[in-house]
Amino acid sequence: MGLFYKRVETDREIIITYSCWPSLYVALAVGFGAGLFAGRGAVWIWGAVFAFVLGFLVDMWKPTRELKRAMNSGRVTVSGSKYSFSNPFTAVITKKSPPQF
Repeated sequence: MGLFYKRVETDREIIITYSCWPSLYVALAVGFGAGLFAGRGAVWIWGAVFAFVLGFLVDMWKPTRELKRAMNSGRVTVSGSKYSFSNPFTAVITKKSPPQF
């Protein structure tokens, strides 16, 4: 389980909920705004923003790869919004059923 998403797996489907994305956008806006207004003297702010973005990308690598594979095979149902706290972005991946004889 990552910091920016929640993954629940059942025997029929995988549910990935990205509930922290609105918070991410707010944090990035504040970080970039503070970096722009602070000028050259606050290099540490840009370092913190860079570290935060790098941590986000590393944390999102696995679910993004899993979601892309499922999208290529047409097994994904998406609901919600990336910009909503009350209705978070949710992807439901249906698992392939084993062949029955």
